[in-house]
Amino acid sequence: MKKLGNVYLKTRSKLLIVKPLLKSFDKLESIVGAEVYSSDLKRIGSVIDIIGKISNPYIVVKPISPEVIDQLDTGSVVYFRISKKRFGKASERGFIRKQK
Repeated sequence: MKKLGNVYLKTRSKLLIVKPLLKSFDKLESIVGAEVYSSDLKRIGSVIDIIGKISNPYIVVKPISPEVIDQLDTGSVVYFRISKKRFGKASERGFIRKQK
């Protein structure tokens, strides 16, 4: 897992705004959909969007439940892990078996 950044804000609509450590917007684009974890390695939610200026971006995290937001403080460090995406045809992944 890698450091995502610090919790910057908790919104009224129960989302977290995170100030990222990465400053490169190109690298930030690839983390949309990544799983987000707290410092004690409990899953918080997932990245749903990147907002703000390209020179000063923020990451929007949708928590798995509203109770998760109450457990985090502003300034808390959060981490991310990009989940593996499955590409290719379903038959190549073994989901569809060819009949003989």
